[in-house]
Amino acid sequence: MPDVILCAWPTIELGLESVRYGKARGVPVVLDIRDLWPDLFLDAAPRLLRPLARMALHPYFVATRVAFANCSALIGVSEGYLKWGLRKAGRDKTDSDAVFELGYQQPEFSESELVGAKDSLLRFGVDETRTICWFLGTFGDTYDLRPVIDGARTLKATGNSAVQIVLSGDGDRRRYWEGIASGLDNVIFTGWLSGPQIQSMMRMASVGIAAYKKDAPQGLPNKLFEYMAAGIPILSCLSGECTTFLRANSCGLSYEAGNAESYLAGLTALTANKDYRRQLGHNALCAFNQRYSAPMLYGQLVDHLELIAGVRNNTPTAAVLSLGLG
Repeated sequence: MPDVILCAWPTIELGLESVRYGKARGVPVVLDIRDLWPDLFLDAAPRLLRPLARMALHPYFVATRVAFANCSALIGVSEGYLKWGLRKAGRDKTDSDAVFELGYQQPEFSESELVGAKDSLLRFGVDETRTICWFLGTFGDTYDLRPVIDGARTLKATGNSAVQIVLSGDGDRRRYWEGIASGLDNVIFTGWLSGPQIQSMMRMASVGIAAYKKDAPQGLPNKLFEYMAAGIPILSCLSGECTTFLRANSCGLSYEAGNAESYLAGLTALTANKDYRRQLGHNALCAFNQRYSAPMLYGQLVDHLELIAGVRNNTPTAAVLSLGLG
């Protein structure tokens, strides 16, 4: 029998069953909010169809309220996510509820792997002699690369050839974005990258782009911490807690979602002044090492789970059953 159960949210069904199992056996259950299910699906529906979508999703909204109201504690990858969960639970925050950001752990590769990865990136057209502004992510519905591509078009039209935009990833909208960027020799699509290729891009990139749609549900996505781990300043359009996060850590700039002029102003501020850019990158790396590296964060998470399990003063460690964490 575990001392405590940690279950990632989503999925809804697994979270609900974990809570039921724990309550039946007197085992505390902690739900780890990593995505805003089922609200995410409702927000994706066309506005006129949302009443019908809410009816279809009603069982999942009920299951969410039941799971959150009956679990022992909630943790979230950001303060916004935790507050969302507490609203679903219908209660105020307690000492058992906490925020543990996603963090990141730098993988280790041999130098020969990194050299080979860099060679493959250069064959894609990545040009390390230019100031590389890099997007790493999924080309899905919550992302908006239009300002990034429009900004590249403006740079080309004004004769600025010093900046290169590298877009790494894949997804449903990749062909659409490739079509929008047709004819731009300062925009490179690399497709999915391997681990060594990502590490090589981290060494070459000067700016990390976090490009989302207006009102995107992401709070503090993992790409922020990946960029920070590489000492790369961030250019993001996520509002609210992400803007506050960047300001508090002095590690990046924000632009208005969907606004190419706002994006280009931020990009220019980062690419035109090398000293400023490097200072923000240095701040990013320092903040990451001090607060957001995976070993540090997850050590704190283990301590928190042991306290919830009530074993801190009785046994060296708690038996933690982790569910849905990949």
